[in-house]
Amino acid sequence: MKIAVLLAEGFEIAEAMCPADVFRRAGLDTVLISVSDSKEVRSSCGIIVTADKTINEAEDEDFNAVFCPGGMPGSVNLSQSWEAGRMIVKTAQSGIVAAICAAPAAVLYPLGILDGRNATCYPLIGRGHKGWEYHNGKERRLGIRSRSGGHRSPCWQGEERGGKGRDLL
Repeated sequence: MKIAVLLAEGFEIAEAMCPADVFRRAGLDTVLISVSDSKEVRSSCGIIVTADKTINEAEDEDFNAVFCPGGMPGSVNLSQSWEAGRMIVKTAQSGIVAAICAAPAAVLYPLGILDGRNATCYPLIGRGHKGWEYHNGKERRLGIRSRSGGHRSPCWQGEERGGKGRDLL
C-alpha cells in the first residue's frame, strides 16, 4: 500500500503528521509530498516540514491512497495546485482519497470527488456548498466522525482518523 500525504503551505501540522506517523508505524509506504517546487513546507503554526518529494518528482508515481490534511490557508493552497488535483483525481479512479478538517470542502468538493458521497468537514468551511447539511449547528456529510459527532482538536482528530484510516486500509 503506497500513500501520498500532500503538503501545501499553511497545512495543519497535526492533521498531516499524526496520520503519516500512524500509516508509517503500520508499515504502509507513506510519502510526504510538497505541492510546491521546494521540499520544505511551512505549516499553519510556522513549523517547517521537509517532504520526501515534490509534486513534480512524484507526478508519475501510482499511489493506492492520497491523504489531504486540512488547515488554513493550507487547504486553499492545496486546492490551487493543478498537479495535486490531477494526482487526487487519478488516485480516486481506483484507489482511496481521504481528507480531514477543511480539505474535504476546499480540495475534494471542487474536484467532484464528493459527488454522490458523504463526507465530514470543519464546521464553517463548507458553507454555501450545494448538498451540505447542518446538524446541531454543525455542517456535515456523514463520514468518519469522532465519537461525539462534533469537531475535536486537530491533534486528537488527526490521530483518531489516522488510526481509522489505517484500519480501513
